[in-house]
Amino acid sequence: MTAPRQAADRASLPERDAAPAILYYIRDPANICTVIGLSLAVVALYLLLHERIHWATVALLAAVACDLLDGQIARRTPGRTPDHGRIGVQLDSLVDIVTSAVVPGTLLLVMGGRQAVFLPGAILIAVAGVLRLSYFNVHSAGGDHFRGLPVYYNPLAVAGAVLLARWLGVYAVYATIVVLVILNLSSLRVPKQRGIGLWCLFGATFALMAALIATN
Repeated sequence: MTAPRQAADRASLPERDAAPAILYYIRDPANICTVIGLSLAVVALYLLLHERIHWATVALLAAVACDLLDGQIARRTPGRTPDHGRIGVQLDSLVDIVTSAVVPGTLLLVMGGRQAVFLPGAILIAVAGVLRLSYFNVHSAGGDHFRGLPVYYNPLAVAGAVLLARWLGVYAVYATIVVLVILNLSSLRVPKQRGIGLWCLFGATFALMAALIATN
Protein backbone atom coordinates (compact mmCIF):
# COMPACT_ATOMS: atom_id res chain seq x y z
CA MET A 1 0.00 0.00 0.00
CA THR A 2 1.40 3.38 -0.96
CA ALA A 3 2.16 6.05 1.62
CA PRO A 4 -0.56 8.46 0.33
CA ARG A 5 -3.14 5.65 0.52
CA GLN A 6 -2.08 4.79 4.09
CA ALA A 7 -2.36 8.42 5.11
CA ALA A 8 -5.85 8.68 3.59
CA ASP A 9 -6.97 5.52 5.40
CA ARG A 10 -5.67 6.83 8.71
CA ALA A 11 -7.50 10.11 8.17
CA SER A 12 -10.77 8.24 7.59
CA LEU A 13 -10.54 6.28 10.85
CA PRO A 14 -12.34 7.55 14.00
CA GLU A 15 -9.98 9.50 16.23
CA ARG A 16 -10.29 7.09 19.13
CA ASP A 17 -6.69 7.46 20.23
CA ALA A 18 -6.98 11.24 20.25
CA ALA A 19 -9.79 11.23 22.85
CA PRO A 20 -8.85 11.25 26.54
CA ALA A 21 -9.48 8.22 28.72
CA ILE A 22 -13.06 7.86 29.99
CA LEU A 23 -12.11 8.50 33.61
CA TYR A 24 -10.49 11.78 32.59
CA TYR A 25 -13.97 13.32 32.51
CA ILE A 26 -14.64 12.40 36.14
CA ARG A 27 -11.84 14.72 37.20
CA ASP A 28 -14.34 17.54 37.24
CA PRO A 29 -16.32 18.77 40.29
CA ALA A 30 -19.66 19.03 38.46
CA ASN A 31 -19.38 15.56 36.93
CA ILE A 32 -18.36 14.12 40.31
CA CYS A 33 -21.53 15.68 41.77
CA THR A 34 -23.59 14.03 39.01
CA VAL A 35 -22.02 10.63 39.73
CA ILE A 36 -22.77 11.06 43.44
CA GLY A 37 -26.39 11.70 42.46
CA LEU A 38 -26.44 8.46 40.46
CA SER A 39 -24.97 6.60 43.43
CA LEU A 40 -27.72 7.95 45.68
CA ALA A 41 -30.34 6.84 43.17
CA VAL A 42 -28.90 3.31 43.26
CA VAL A 43 -29.04 3.48 47.07
CA ALA A 44 -32.72 4.41 46.71
CA LEU A 45 -33.27 1.31 44.55
CA TYR A 46 -31.49 -0.84 47.13
CA LEU A 47 -33.71 0.55 49.90
CA LEU A 48 -36.79 -0.11 47.77
CA LEU A 49 -35.72 -3.75 47.45
CA HIS A 50 -35.96 -3.87 51.24
CA GLU A 51 -39.26 -1.93 51.21
CA ARG A 52 -37.82 1.02 53.12
CA ILE A 53 -40.07 3.44 51.25
CA HIS A 54 -39.45 6.63 53.21
CA TRP A 55 -35.68 6.21 53.37
CA ALA A 56 -35.59 5.31 49.68
CA THR A 57 -37.46 8.53 48.91
CA VAL A 58 -35.02 10.50 51.08
CA ALA A 59 -32.11 9.04 49.08
CA LEU A 60 -33.93 9.90 45.85
CA LEU A 61 -34.38 13.51 46.98
CA ALA A 62 -30.69 13.70 47.88
CA ALA A 63 -29.98 12.60 44.29
CA VAL A 64 -32.23 15.43 43.07
CA ALA A 65 -30.25 17.89 45.20
CA CYS A 66 -27.10 16.74 43.40
CA ASP A 67 -28.86 17.23 40.06
CA LEU A 68 -29.77 20.79 40.99
CA LEU A 69 -26.27 21.46 42.28
CA ASP A 70 -24.12 20.08 39.47
CA GLY A 71 -25.09 22.81 37.00
CA GLN A 72 -24.23 25.50 39.54
CA ILE A 73 -20.86 23.87 40.17
CA ALA A 74 -20.20 23.64 36.44
CA ARG A 75 -20.81 27.35 35.92
CA ARG A 76 -18.49 28.23 38.79
CA THR A 77 -15.60 25.89 37.94
CA PRO A 78 -12.71 27.94 36.52
CA GLY A 79 -10.96 26.54 33.48
CA ARG A 80 -13.60 23.88 32.79
CA THR A 81 -12.99 22.52 29.30
CA PRO A 82 -15.73 22.35 26.63
CA ASP A 83 -15.23 18.56 26.52
CA HIS A 84 -15.99 18.28 30.23
CA GLY A 85 -19.12 20.33 29.60
CA ARG A 86 -20.30 18.16 26.70
CA ILE A 87 -19.71 14.94 28.64
CA GLY A 88 -21.41 16.52 31.67
CA VAL A 89 -24.57 17.26 29.66
CA GLN A 90 -24.81 13.65 28.49
CA LEU A 91 -23.98 12.29 31.93
CA ASP A 92 -26.61 14.47 33.58
CA SER A 93 -29.27 13.38 31.10
CA LEU A 94 -28.53 9.68 31.58
CA VAL A 95 -28.58 9.99 35.36
CA ASP A 96 -31.90 11.86 35.15
CA ILE A 97 -33.44 8.78 33.53
CA VAL A 98 -32.60 6.79 36.65
CA THR A 99 -33.56 9.40 39.25
CA SER A 100 -36.66 10.79 37.58
CA ALA A 101 -38.10 7.77 35.77
CA VAL A 102 -36.69 4.40 36.87
CA VAL A 103 -36.69 5.02 40.64
CA PRO A 104 -40.19 6.59 40.78
CA GLY A 105 -41.57 3.72 38.71
CA THR A 106 -39.90 1.14 40.94
CA LEU A 107 -41.21 2.96 44.02
CA LEU A 108 -44.76 2.69 42.64
CA LEU A 109 -44.36 -1.05 42.03
CA VAL A 110 -42.98 -1.69 45.52
CA MET A 111 -45.65 0.41 47.23
CA GLY A 112 -48.27 -1.43 45.19
CA GLY A 113 -47.05 -4.80 46.39
CA ARG A 114 -45.67 -5.62 42.91
CA GLN A 115 -49.19 -6.10 41.58
CA ALA A 116 -49.59 -6.00 37.80
CA VAL A 117 -52.09 -3.11 37.98
CA PHE A 118 -49.20 -0.78 38.89
CA LEU A 119 -46.94 -1.89 36.04
CA PRO A 120 -48.45 0.49 33.42
CA GLY A 121 -47.63 3.47 35.63
CA ALA A 122 -44.02 2.33 36.01
CA ILE A 123 -43.70 1.83 32.26
CA LEU A 124 -45.32 5.18 31.44
CA ILE A 125 -43.05 7.22 33.70
CA ALA A 126 -39.99 5.47 32.24
CA VAL A 127 -41.09 6.09 28.65
CA ALA A 128 -42.09 9.70 29.37
CA GLY A 129 -38.76 10.37 31.05
CA VAL A 130 -36.73 9.01 28.14
CA LEU A 131 -38.82 10.88 25.56
CA ARG A 132 -38.70 14.12 27.52
CA LEU A 133 -34.93 14.00 27.97
CA SER A 134 -34.33 13.01 24.33
CA TYR A 135 -36.45 15.97 23.20
CA PHE A 136 -34.61 18.30 25.57
CA ASN A 137 -31.20 17.16 24.31
CA VAL A 138 -32.17 18.00 20.74
CA HIS A 139 -34.51 20.99 20.97
CA SER A 140 -34.38 22.73 24.32
CA ALA A 141 -30.88 24.12 24.67
CA GLY A 142 -30.86 27.84 25.50
CA GLY A 143 -33.82 30.10 26.13
CA ASP A 144 -35.60 30.99 29.33
CA HIS A 145 -38.24 28.25 29.30
CA PHE A 146 -38.48 24.47 29.08
CA ARG A 147 -41.12 22.84 26.89
CA GLY A 148 -42.86 20.29 29.05
CA LEU A 149 -42.30 19.79 32.75
CA PRO A 150 -38.61 19.06 33.44
CA VAL A 151 -38.12 15.59 34.86
CA TYR A 152 -36.33 16.80 37.98
CA TYR A 153 -39.76 17.83 39.29
CA ASN A 154 -40.87 14.19 39.17
CA PRO A 155 -39.13 12.99 42.36
CA LEU A 156 -40.36 16.05 44.28
CA ALA A 157 -43.97 15.37 43.30
CA VAL A 158 -43.62 11.65 44.00
CA ALA A 159 -42.10 12.40 47.43
CA GLY A 160 -45.11 14.56 48.24
CA ALA A 161 -47.40 11.72 47.16
CA VAL A 162 -45.50 9.28 49.39
CA LEU A 163 -46.28 11.55 52.33
CA LEU A 164 -49.96 11.72 51.31
CA ALA A 165 -50.11 7.93 50.88
CA ARG A 166 -50.34 7.64 54.66
CA TRP A 167 -53.95 8.86 54.29
CA LEU A 168 -54.79 8.32 50.62
CA GLY A 169 -52.97 5.05 49.93
CA VAL A 170 -50.71 4.02 47.07
CA TYR A 171 -53.14 5.35 44.46
CA ALA A 172 -52.03 8.87 45.44
CA VAL A 173 -48.61 7.94 44.05
CA TYR A 174 -50.19 6.30 40.98
CA ALA A 175 -52.29 9.39 40.22
CA THR A 176 -49.27 11.64 40.69
CA ILE A 177 -47.23 9.60 38.24
CA VAL A 178 -50.00 9.71 35.61
CA VAL A 179 -50.20 13.51 35.95
CA LEU A 180 -46.40 13.77 35.70
CA VAL A 181 -46.38 11.71 32.51
CA ILE A 182 -48.90 14.09 30.93
CA LEU A 183 -46.95 17.17 32.05
CA ASN A 184 -43.56 15.78 31.00
CA LEU A 185 -44.84 15.21 27.47
CA SER A 186 -46.94 18.37 27.22
CA SER A 187 -46.08 21.65 25.49
CA LEU A 188 -46.34 23.51 28.79
CA ARG A 189 -43.83 26.37 29.03
CA VAL A 190 -41.97 26.08 32.33
CA PRO A 191 -39.52 28.83 33.34
CA LYS A 192 -35.95 27.75 33.93
CA GLN A 193 -35.21 28.13 37.61
CA ARG A 194 -32.37 30.47 38.47
CA GLY A 195 -31.58 32.57 41.51
CA ILE A 196 -34.47 32.62 43.97
CA GLY A 197 -36.41 30.01 42.01
CA LEU A 198 -33.53 27.57 42.24
CA TRP A 199 -33.15 28.17 45.98
CA CYS A 200 -36.89 27.50 46.36
CA LEU A 201 -36.39 24.12 44.67
CA PHE A 202 -33.54 23.34 47.07
CA GLY A 203 -35.76 24.40 49.97
CA ALA A 204 -38.63 22.20 48.79
CA THR A 205 -36.26 19.25 48.37
CA PHE A 206 -34.85 19.51 51.89
CA ALA A 207 -38.27 20.22 53.41
CA LEU A 208 -39.62 17.00 51.86
CA MET A 209 -36.58 15.08 53.12
CA ALA A 210 -37.17 16.40 56.64
CA ALA A 211 -40.89 15.52 56.50
CA LEU A 212 -40.14 11.97 55.31
CA ILE A 213 -37.59 11.42 58.06
CA ALA A 214 -39.93 12.85 60.70
CA THR A 215 -42.83 10.62 59.63
CA ASN A 216 -40.80 7.45 59.07
